[in-house]
Amino acid sequence: MTFRALFLVVFDGSKDLHEQVPDVMCFPGQHMTPTPAVFLQYWVNSILTYCKVVYAGIPKILFVATHKDKVPRENVETRREELYSGIEELFKDHEGQHHLVLRPLIFVNAKDQADPEIEVLKKTITELTFNHPCWGERMPNACVPLELEIAELVAEGKQIMSLAEVKELNAISEVSVLSAEQLTDFLHFQHSLGKIVYFDTPQLRDNVIISPLLMVEVMRSFITDVEFWPKEDKTRKTFKKMSENGMIQKVDLYQIWEQEEFRQILPFKEYIFDMLIHLDIVSEQRRYDTKTGSRLPIENFFVPCMLTQRNDTDFLTQECTPERTLSLAFVFKGTIIPPALPNRLICACLSMWTLKQYRGRKLMFSGFVGLSVDKEHDIVVCVEGNKILLYLVHKRSKGLIIPEIATSVRECLFITLERISEFYQSTIHCKTSSKLPFHTEYSCSKLSCFTPDEKIGVGTKKCFCKHGENIKHYWSIWNQKEVSGSV
Repeated sequence: MTFRALFLVVFDGSKDLHEQVPDVMCFPGQHMTPTPAVFLQYWVNSILTYCKVVYAGIPKILFVATHKDKVPRENVETRREELYSGIEELFKDHEGQHHLVLRPLIFVNAKDQADPEIEVLKKTITELTFNHPCWGERMPNACVPLELEIAELVAEGKQIMSLAEVKELNAISEVSVLSAEQLTDFLHFQHSLGKIVYFDTPQLRDNVIISPLLMVEVMRSFITDVEFWPKEDKTRKTFKKMSENGMIQKVDLYQIWEQEEFRQILPFKEYIFDMLIHLDIVSEQRRYDTKTGSRLPIENFFVPCMLTQRNDTDFLTQECTPERTLSLAFVFKGTIIPPALPNRLICACLSMWTLKQYRGRKLMFSGFVGLSVDKEHDIVVCVEGNKILLYLVHKRSKGLIIPEIATSVRECLFITLERISEFYQSTIHCKTSSKLPFHTEYSCSKLSCFTPDEKIGVGTKKCFCKHGENIKHYWSIWNQKEVSGSV
């Protein structure tokens, strides 16, 4: 995703914004009911997360409603106003509101080429494109010869070049030779245009994907619907396992790439795998030796977008009861957390604690993971909207929860989220904000009533929630170090 693009968010206008989407088991990376409204929020937040902010209000995001043919002709205008009023309400307090294009209210019948609103859509796209700050941007002539040479190689079927090959191609140019600094700028600029894929990181800087469509093939090779799974039995088992627990081993992915249609990936398999990790498509499940504390070789990798099963167990209702559970929430700005962030958090949790089994099932679902801390304490991390909920459950009673364990768990997740947030801020935005994009809220015994951390003073002994409970008591269990330090 690049700020140079104009984004179209297309949705089914015949459906209510808060109507559950049929045949969709879950919302990616969330433990919540999938609706058009949720998906609209997801795409807006993802675009604004991954697009570097260079110009105010750029990139622009245009909403386009489809399936006008499913709405009675006499109700089209009423439906149009309902949809866009709903979208305006959905994003009225959103931080990225100035990126959204809500007018004109485009509602198309994609089955009818003669639909006049197709022309309205074309005109709107053209106007937004011409008004983009990058339109008419001057291009350095010195880069053109190398760009044409690379385009010719792509036309011949080449998809990846080593950085050494790119340097050699530049050096033998008969027209213009770029300096080392100019060549680096050229690669970054071409990447920003979407013409190549190049990341200047230690694991990835030695290669350049000169045909970005290769990444589409890479994704299609293992992120696909069940009807497109390979027929070969062993490979099919890999897909089945991945859909059940979201896990895959590197050797299994390499086996998938041995299929005839994906063999062009094999010569660069290590590089491509590192690329998938860098892009948060695949995440490492780190493990450590319990005796020495040393890091063990990584065997399993988490593919969160393939984990589509929602939590259908009764663990939350039967085990996470007010009598046995403490809860807090990490609350983020915006309405939906982009999946990459909680996915990384869940992977970090899997590296720190043991995945819990409940009634013969592993507690790992989309946006939900249950883990065992020890024989007496379990934790649940659950993503709902803009909140990451943390439940700490004792086997018998919450009064027996050891404060040091609660504090340790909270600190581990807080520091992990802090580091993940810093990573996205440093790689996505121009300047890193000193203020974290989330804050902590503590629950009373209701487990659904939360009080922000800023309202609970360190020096005070009492702070009452709206149910009249002294929330400071629960805060002190989660913050044992601060309590001990203030005594």
